[in-house]
Amino acid sequence: MAILALGSITLINAQQPAGYFFKEFTPGKVLLKNKQFAKGKFNYDCINKEMAFFE
Repeated sequence: MAILALGSITLINAQQPAGYFFKEFTPGKVLLKNKQFAKGKFNYDCINKEMAFFE
């Protein structure tokens, strides 16, 4: 499981298009500014240069 600290996150509801770093979204958790964790599935969008996730 990966632990990520993110500045911006984009919610993805559709199928994974080309341009992502990994072939599939990967389970992980994000450390929030309030020091709590949020779980989800993550992948890096290489085109928009931001982390994408869905719950």
